[in-house]
Amino acid sequence: IIADKVPYYGAVNLLLGEIYYNDKSFQKAADYFDKTLTYGFLDREMRFSSYLKLASCYFSTRSYAKAEEAAGEALKIKATDRDALMLMSAIDIKLDHHDDALRTLTKLQAVDPDNMDVIYQIGSIHYKQQNTAKYTKSFEQLHSLSTKGGAQVPQKYCKAMQILIKSYAASGAHEKTAAVFATLPGRWLRVLECLA
Repeated sequence: IIADKVPYYGAVNLLLGEIYYNDKSFQKAADYFDKTLTYGFLDREMRFSSYLKLASCYFSTRSYAKAEEAAGEALKIKATDRDALMLMSAIDIKLDHHDDALRTLTKLQAVDPDNMDVIYQIGSIHYKQQNTAKYTKSFEQLHSLSTKGGAQVPQKYCKAMQILIKSYAASGAHEKTAAVFATLPGRWLRVLECLA
């Protein structure tokens, strides 16, 4: 391959990185994105995209420290990019840097306040930290957003609703407990699954 013989040929490295990335060959893609960033002459947007994809490749190959470094470089270019912030928070969670993940998720929530996945992650971190007041508040917000217009809670948030129900039950808030029960999918079957 010409890119191996002439590593400073940035456009070829970038193209190969994209091909391997789209093919989910993340280790090969990471190698080419790294060469692209080292040898290529990139504008701001291409540099950002290359760092973000490099971070994603490292994350997918469980090289979390390298992923954190690459995502950090991407965030230096675009500090409020949703994808970069979400990836950085996922990396921080994998590295058990929960306080860093909370800071990143808080920045992301400022950009996108009704993002249910962000609220879910914030509540989950507070739950791991055993901060009942904060995780209850996050999961209440998640419940409120996910059931707008009479919708049922999406299945992927059932675990959060189980935690919220237990929190309500422990504090004697039976009306709130019943309100959450009523919005669970497959109402009675899901209730039993959530309590298991």
